[in-house]
Amino acid sequence: MHRLSVALFSTSAFVFTQLASAADLPTKAPDYRGPPPALSYSWAGLYLGANAGVVWSNTDITWTRGNTGLGIAVTDAATGSLEKSGFTGGGQLGYNFQSGNFVYGLETDINYTNISGSRTSHLTPPFVNTMVTTVESKWLGTVRGRLGAAFDRTLIYVTGGLAVANVKYSDSIGTTDIQTNSSNTPRAGWTVGGGIEWAFAGPWSVKAEYLYVDLGNETYHGLSSSLGFTSVTLDHRLRENIARAGINYRFGGF
Repeated sequence: MHRLSVALFSTSAFVFTQLASAADLPTKAPDYRGPPPALSYSWAGLYLGANAGVVWSNTDITWTRGNTGLGIAVTDAATGSLEKSGFTGGGQLGYNFQSGNFVYGLETDINYTNISGSRTSHLTPPFVNTMVTTVESKWLGTVRGRLGAAFDRTLIYVTGGLAVANVKYSDSIGTTDIQTNSSNTPRAGWTVGGGIEWAFAGPWSVKAEYLYVDLGNETYHGLSSSLGFTSVTLDHRLRENIARAGINYRFGGF
């Protein structure tokens, strides 16, 4: 009996010691961090889209005078500017790279531009001469770099590069006969602008964008006629302002 009591006492002492040691161990705090944060939106990759908006243009028209009094009068009357506005619409294709919050890439687009108008001016009576200048441009293409900052699904960017358009100019002066000179060639210039783009669902995003386009000067000579002056230099400069909205589909990323 004595031996049994000693064994029970020893066993109880061992169990008590182990429980006391376990009670001294630090308790692990519960994890309140929740699920890991979702990955930020990626703008990298190829995209394709369409756009539509409004274009308004300003054409500076300069006739440099001939050598006679009538030539000076014609030049003064014909020099001025022509402003027109219209619809623009087309498509774009681009590729983005992304490093952290910085997004950079290249975009090209081709758009219909409804620019067509004329300017008519008259000499002071008793002269009856009428000077007419017409301007027409039906398409515009650009190749532009883009650089922006991404805030998850929102991208703010600047853009700029090459602009090419077909531009047709025609100048005429009428008396008993009409002498007409014209130019109809693709014109190269430059463009700069900016915009904001928002990814609203998976690979789909919408954007609002502004572009300023300068298509440079077009100069030619002519209008030698029976008016008594030998030559006039005709100079034109077409500039466009474009405000448009667009939609893109991105292949990959997001």
